[in-house]
Amino acid sequence: MLATSRPHRQRRALTYHIASLVALLAFWWLLSYYTNSAHIIHGASALPSPLSVLNAIAGLSVFLAPGTPTTLAHGLAALWQNTLVSAERLLGGVLLGAAIGITAGLLLAWSKLVRLLVQGPVLLVRTIPLMALVPLFLAWWGGTSFGILAFIAFAVFSVVVISTVEAAGNVPPELVNLARTLGAARFRIYRTVILPAIVPAVIGGLRVVIGIGWALLLAGEYLGAQNGLGHVLIMAEDYLYTARMALIVVMIMVYTFVLDRLFTLAADWITRWMPKD
Repeated sequence: MLATSRPHRQRRALTYHIASLVALLAFWWLLSYYTNSAHIIHGASALPSPLSVLNAIAGLSVFLAPGTPTTLAHGLAALWQNTLVSAERLLGGVLLGAAIGITAGLLLAWSKLVRLLVQGPVLLVRTIPLMALVPLFLAWWGGTSFGILAFIAFAVFSVVVISTVEAAGNVPPELVNLARTLGAARFRIYRTVILPAIVPAVIGGLRVVIGIGWALLLAGEYLGAQNGLGHVLIMAEDYLYTARMALIVVMIMVYTFVLDRLFTLAADWITRWMPKD
């Protein structure tokens, strides 16, 4: 019964997802129709329709090279090219920030002395509004890829280091005491008890970071990058190409969803030893 009900539940869930997507697109189209009937901003649609957003893909051809014909193929190539640039910055910043954050968090949890010396400044840095730092990073590194990557890495670090410290502090002391009674040394306890225990919490923190990663990326690219999706977005704003702006927003939503699903699959594989509900 269970084997037959699970595919049925999956098909029903897929049906609901498709229906909700269709309803959302229909609502978007109706809203754009009535909005644009009353509000036109300097000749541009206040809320472009889904069809206008699709047609805006060809207009991205101008980001390939001067004189490039405005075709759908060239537009898709420009979109893919700028997506790769942004994805490289995003993944590089997330991986760097996560590596430093997890390492620092483990050191803070390991050593009481290190925790007393460093935890205060780390918590202070954590309170800084990230968007307030964008102009500083822009002043330090300009609109370079390294500056954008460093900004993302700093933001990821500030989230991951705290989640790692809290996860290590929430490990049940019974597990640690049991390992000690069995004669395990401190390093072995860390490797066999604490590290496996904090994996789910760290993965949850990383998933949150990936969710806000694209917003951090756009904030960095928006202020100074010469390529990438943020650059496309700000150029569209300068010329009031609302359909092009909506296109970038939709693509960011799609990329965020795909990246979240891929990360979830990887996390499920990493934690396959854990009991599932």
